[in-house]
Amino acid sequence: MKRTSFSFIFFLVSICLIASEPCFTEDNLRSTESSTLNTNFLKPGNYSLLQGESGSFATNRGSLMIGGGLSFQFRKGVDNFRGKSLSLDFDPKIMIFVAPSFAIGGTVIASYYKYEDNNPSTMWGVGPTLSYFIAGHSKKTVYPFLELSFIVTGNEDGYIVTYSQFEFGGLFMLTDAVGLTASLKYRLEIHYPEGSQAQHVNNVIFGVGIRSFIFR
Repeated sequence: MKRTSFSFIFFLVSICLIASEPCFTEDNLRSTESSTLNTNFLKPGNYSLLQGESGSFATNRGSLMIGGGLSFQFRKGVDNFRGKSLSLDFDPKIMIFVAPSFAIGGTVIASYYKYEDNNPSTMWGVGPTLSYFIAGHSKKTVYPFLELSFIVTGNEDGYIVTYSQFEFGGLFMLTDAVGLTASLKYRLEIHYPEGSQAQHVNNVIFGVGIRSFIFR
């Protein structure tokens, strides 16, 4: 009788233990899915400060930006440059996003300059450029941006101009991969006329342009 009682008790205890084990019920599966979702941000391809949102957009890491624009220049500086002048710049550039919002690359510039009644001159230059697109860690229709360039230019007469340029503007996306820009630029130029002392010139410039993006 005692052996039968112990067997029956052992049977009941076993049933209770089995019933108390966490099985793959619907609640457990939901808990597992929730845990997985909460750790997804650690996996490659999802949002992080260095990678941006998952998916493809113009200013994400790895995107290639190709573009150019026209700038209209208003001079203010040394006495030699206070007369009427016309200056047009064409500045194609190619850049790559090394992180969301942040791109590095280079700019090539062609400048047409006409001062008073003097003969017009054309100058060519090249230099590095850094760009930062505000809120560029996700897909937007408008991106304010900051850009810094250092350019060395010259012409066939040996006239050399170096300048540092700070630019603030907006990129207005027409499609996912093409946008228009409008910006103001502050440019500090150093002119090196042949046989003369260096001259410093400050310029405020308005520019418009187009940018295209290649991304996966």
